[in-house]
Amino acid sequence: MKAGITQGILFQRTNGKGDELFNDILWALKAWDPRRIDMLARVHFRDNHMTCTDGHRLHELHLPDSKIPDGNYDIRFRSGQCLFLEKDPTASYPDYERVFPLDPPLWTLQCLYGCSEGNYFIADVMRLGFPANAKYLLDLFGNGGYIRMDAWGRGKALRFSAPGRRGLLMPLTRKTEATFTKKEEG
Repeated sequence: MKAGITQGILFQRTNGKGDELFNDILWALKAWDPRRIDMLARVHFRDNHMTCTDGHRLHELHLPDSKIPDGNYDIRFRSGQCLFLEKDPTASYPDYERVFPLDPPLWTLQCLYGCSEGNYFIADVMRLGFPANAKYLLDLFGNGGYIRMDAWGRGKALRFSAPGRRGLLMPLTRKTEATFTKKEEG
């Protein structure tokens, strides 16, 4: 058991100007999985960026005026109104930068979406043949805006970018192929 809090951060909904920041933080946390007990169960801050991943997707939020010290933080309390993080100086976080592809993508989707056009966004990504979890795509979409998606082909990650945000989404994989048979009438 820890002797005391080494360093903590409290984010609160203000019902005003700060709510956009709080909503952005909640967006980043969509890629955090509370059931994980490994290094991915943390929130990572580095160079004014907040990163969360569950191993299937990664959300990174740019916090331009952040004074949050770099490091790994455990979520101690989370609700729709506030979030409390405690810094764990002994915790590690994976080198997630190396999973972002460096070579040019095979295709790019760029579009300005309205906040209610999440279904169009999903359809556009699916039309390009990328098998992805629709809920995770909606989580990436957030409230819309100018979105860019890059892909490197089937079985490879999908890279997402929007102003102040970026992310990765791993493709769905199937162990078996579905088979369809037509019933004979009669």
